[in-house]
Amino acid sequence: MRVILYAVFVLSGAAGLIYESIWARYLGLFVGHSAHAQILVIGIFLGGMALGALLIGSRSTKLRDPLKWYAIVEVLIGAIGVAFHDVYGAVTGVAYSSIFPALGGSPLLPLVKWVLAGALIAPQSILLGSPIASERQEASCWPGSIS
Repeated sequence: MRVILYAVFVLSGAAGLIYESIWARYLGLFVGHSAHAQILVIGIFLGGMALGALLIGSRSTKLRDPLKWYAIVEVLIGAIGVAFHDVYGAVTGVAYSSIFPALGGSPLLPLVKWVLAGALIAPQSILLGSPIASERQEASCWPGSIS
């Protein structure tokens, strides 16, 4: 069982890195430059993971079944991943048809782009960090584990 869970934890981490790569490609199209998108994605990704771990970390010892919590969060992350393309299309559609024309040549335009782009990936980034605490809690329950 332990080997299977370790494999699941590793695959989950790999999936997070794949999400990061995909988001960078999408947001590069939206903010206008891949380097800017990469900076934004790394900042939101790492900050969101830290926030998710912080928010859940203090509560993880109170979880009756940390593995169940982990599974629920992973399903939510997967559902958001499946819906990301459609949500991205809807948000960018509204931005290009309504928000950006209303801003015209305003100096706020780049800021609005960055805020919208960050909002597209922040929820799942926070969720990606929340299983870290439940993984640690679950692993610390195993005999011979180091917590």
